[in-house]
Amino acid sequence: EKKRRLKAALLLLQIEPDHPDLYNNPLTGNWAGYCSIAFGGDLRAHYKMVDNVAVFVAAGTHPQLYK
Repeated sequence: EKKRRLKAALLLLQIEPDHPDLYNNPLTGNWAGYCSIAFGGDLRAHYKMVDNVAVFVAAGTHPQLYK
């Protein structure tokens, strides 16, 4: 189920990066320079744009990512 949700979010990010379901937002603090998208419930994926390509570096629940 998590994989399916992540795949759907990645597709949506390509088509409509500002779609409200993604909660796509830039991060601050230790994650400054990265962005985060939601892919179901408390699940988030962090990425950085490099040459117009989203490079994903972390995925997990909110508590796992923001310790």
